Amino acid sequence: MNRVFFRRADATHAPTVGAELANTQAGHDAARSKGEEDGLDRLWLAQSMYRTIKATPEGYSTRIGLYGEWGAGKTTVLNFLSEIAQAKGDVVVHVSAWRAVDADSFVKSLGDAMRVKIKTLKIPEPWHLKWKHRVAKASSALANLSQMTGQAAGKIDNDMGTMFTMGAALTGTAATHIQQRLELDAADLEPLRALLKEHHVIVFIDDLDRADPVILPKTLMALREYLDLSGFAFVLAFDKAIVTQSLKAYSRAFSSSRQAFLDKIIDFEFELKALPGRLSTQFAADTLAQYCAFIPEQDRSRAAEWFPDNPRLTRTIARELGSLKAVALRHGQGELRWEAIILQSVLRREAPVCAAMVEARLLGKGTPTLVLALNQHSKSEAMELLVQAITASGFKHGSEAFDRYTRLVVKLQGLRAFDTPERIRSEMLLTSREPCFTQQEFLQLIERWQQSPDNRTLVEALNTAADVACTSPLRSATILIDLTLDHYSLCIELMAQQKSVAQRSHWVDQAEQTARFLWGLLNTSDINDLYTASTQTTLSLRMLELFTRFARRDCPLDELWLRCIEGWMMQLLAARCQEQTELFFRCKAYESKGQGAASMPPIVQCVHTVTAKAAVDDAIGLFSVTNAIHLCSYEKEPSHRLEMLRDEHSMLYSKPHKARLLRLFEGVEGREQQNVLAKNALDYLSLLIDRNHDLKRFFQVHPDVLSGCWRLIIGEGWQQETLQQLHWLRDRLHNRGVDVTGLPDPCSATA
Repeated sequence: MNRVFFRRADATHAPTVGAELANTQAGHDAARSKGEEDGLDRLWLAQSMYRTIKATPEGYSTRIGLYGEWGAGKTTVLNFLSEIAQAKGDVVVHVSAWRAVDADSFVKSLGDAMRVKIKTLKIPEPWHLKWKHRVAKASSALANLSQMTGQAAGKIDNDMGTMFTMGAALTGTAATHIQQRLELDAADLEPLRALLKEHHVIVFIDDLDRADPVILPKTLMALREYLDLSGFAFVLAFDKAIVTQSLKAYSRAFSSSRQAFLDKIIDFEFELKALPGRLSTQFAADTLAQYCAFIPEQDRSRAAEWFPDNPRLTRTIARELGSLKAVALRHGQGELRWEAIILQSVLRREAPVCAAMVEARLLGKGTPTLVLALNQHSKSEAMELLVQAITASGFKHGSEAFDRYTRLVVKLQGLRAFDTPERIRSEMLLTSREPCFTQQEFLQLIERWQQSPDNRTLVEALNTAADVACTSPLRSATILIDLTLDHYSLCIELMAQQKSVAQRSHWVDQAEQTARFLWGLLNTSDINDLYTASTQTTLSLRMLELFTRFARRDCPLDELWLRCIEGWMMQLLAARCQEQTELFFRCKAYESKGQGAASMPPIVQCVHTVTAKAAVDDAIGLFSVTNAIHLCSYEKEPSHRLEMLRDEHSMLYSKPHKARLLRLFEGVEGREQQNVLAKNALDYLSLLIDRNHDLKRFFQVHPDVLSGCWRLIIGEGWQQETLQQLHWLRDRLHNRGVDVTGLPDPCSATA
């Protein structure tokens, strides 16, 4: 007899709002245990099951199947059924994996529960003693039951990847032994049968779908053959899909008759379907209210409709979000995009592969958009990426799940449309990593520093941030400087957007305050962590790009001071930068073609001048490193280092720096240095021949460089083969129009 139940729509079965959230085991995913806690309209199902049990003809037993996927609420229904049955005087025994240490304790608990109930119902003493004797006998005989079943509590079958839970595994062997070892013959059961004319013994067997698939068929047959006890009712709760699949894996004989096999075991079927939309949304809203009261109610309400229809999964997501309470209280109102955070958490929990692909390709500024796209190509690209992400998670195109995730991603993309990837990542990392500073804490720090602009205020803030985020003070210093630069940039952008004089004046003040604070962070050598953070090349490059962009715009009078302090900060960082050569070469990107450094914006010229010596030192240093010039020739174009070597107007060939290069050629000390310099000089000339388009002019401007290199080369003792190559090199110079009359022939010079 199949009974598939859905929620009834009449008003008498409306859910009790919020009641499902009652949980006496705080922080634990406990099933509901009392009927008044029913917030998912499950109590009526337990009542229907109880009526089915009570309708069993006298002298018969019954076996009931309660079907539902993981987290659908099977244990909750069993608890409700237990409450109803016990209120009517029936005996209830609940076999659960979480309530038995081993097989022996399971049998003892089963016998103890029945004995206590029989004693409560005032069974005659002789029968009670006989029952106690039977239980003791069974317990002794089943001492090795764990070994017989081939499992122990918590053992994992590596072949099947399945957890053997105690309650489910025991049904396979204990079912037989309970009757055989207790020897419950007709005479023994007479007093009990007399008592059970109006009452039943109801045995709950939970977690059957977690048992070893190998023992499931025998388990179910044992229930059919050995536990057919008058007055008994057995309620088996499991995921039907998993159990039927296990039957197929056990034997091909079951592959086409799994339902028929279950029909022989199960007398009545009750199925827990997914929650209907309205009830699922209400449950999600109530669950979020319980665990995440710190999240604004408006964000919780809007996100509730996107939660899954599985109650346990909903509670799991809500508890994960609940862990954000401490860090959430550190943020100001509106600082976090809670609705987006909740929806991303839902997607991550339900479809992690899809979530990872969506977050990488479809969320944030600059990503292809799924709706309102002016560029049809962008919309098509976005839809193609979305289909790949959802199908990669195992959901077929056109399925209900596929459509749901499509709508969820479209909604999420709209919420994240103006967020940077950095912001999205930082918000989604809050569950595992606390930030050093929130926006609220950062603004409060600026206010404190303005009132007391000393190093102690900054040191205390850095140490506190490092402790909170479990990181180093250096890391917190780097983050503080980045936050300040972000805020300063935001102030400049908002200042430029204002039409009102008052509003513009407000943002000018904010920008000036932030600039003073940023200068205070950078212009200190007493706080080692801040000083070290200010030497990082990434910071210098970022500030150069940002301040140059500001400098290229029209500069009203109220921004002049800001441009000045930007120049001071940039000059300070350029002098400290760990990789001044890289910073120097970055300046080249700001010069107009063919016009040199004079065409650079003033702030870039300043950086170019400060870092020039480091870049020239790097170029001159190449000649003293073995094979450095040869390796440099393999750099891909455009290469600023190659440009410095071959451009006649580069800083390397300015009068003071060229003099340093020539002194290096002339002041050779030792044979080893001679070998290195000569080989690099040879490679240098080859590089100029291959990479310089106007070689004749180059050496007309710098003839002393050519003669210095050549003297260094012919002073080395080369082998005959190399001498021939030098002769060929001299001919190549001549063929390119270079005057080689002052260059001795290498063969004659060696002779």
